[in-house]
Amino acid sequence: MGQARGEVIIDDAGTEAIKKLALEHSVLPPRPSVPFVTSELTIMVKKSFQPTGGDIQVACAAPSVGKTTAFAWMALNFFDTDKPSLKGTKSLMITMYKSGSGSYAQHMAKLLGLTDELDIFACLQEAMATKKEEAPSLLILDDFNDRGEEGCNILMVTMFMQQLALYEPGISMYIVTQDEAIADELLALNSWSKIGPMEGSTLPSREFVADEGSKPPPYVNVMQDVKSAWTMGQLTELVTKLFPKMATEEDGSISWLKEGMTPRRVKELGLRKSFPDW
Repeated sequence: MGQARGEVIIDDAGTEAIKKLALEHSVLPPRPSVPFVTSELTIMVKKSFQPTGGDIQVACAAPSVGKTTAFAWMALNFFDTDKPSLKGTKSLMITMYKSGSGSYAQHMAKLLGLTDELDIFACLQEAMATKKEEAPSLLILDDFNDRGEEGCNILMVTMFMQQLALYEPGISMYIVTQDEAIADELLALNSWSKIGPMEGSTLPSREFVADEGSKPPPYVNVMQDVKSAWTMGQLTELVTKLFPKMATEEDGSISWLKEGMTPRRVKELGLRKSFPDW
């Protein structure tokens, strides 16, 4: 049964379910247990977190460099291990959105167990809100690689941006994409003010542009130069965890693994070899 908050009807059951997921530091859909690797990208993501919250950071990097892994590490581990003062903070990450499969809001509603995608804004705000003296909650929207029909996904972000500014619920939000055109469109929404590039990911920096008080200049996205940092040993460990029945050589190596492969490529090849009839 929902309750009215002003003119908005809040889905109380949906709100409580989201709050439970966020308190448990959840990634949806759940990811398999794989080793997290400290990489240049992981370090950049960790340093970008702003304890004041209240705005949106856009992270854009090439495919298969470990974006999802880096942000999943942040959602699952960051508050517990690196910042004792933030222990207990809520975090939630949405991933595996497929372009052309409907709107991002529909994808979120399905994963969060909401029957109406229009409930997302109110339920997330209610479930993840924090007090001013507390550290902000963390909300990550991954695989944001499609504008959606008639730009509906961009409109959704605009609504999030307006709600964060209006209600100040204490939520720090990231949008993760591999599409530079999508990133540019998002960054143009508010001149890098309420929504801007991830801290430390551009030259000039968002902080510099804000201090100058001018419109964002042409910029260089340094995240596009980030490479995967997975070693052969770590990739081998990944395969043995994901595919325990996979055949190995006498020395424990896996013949089809090659130096420089990314985790995504390894998972794709592993699935093909495990299920050749697909």
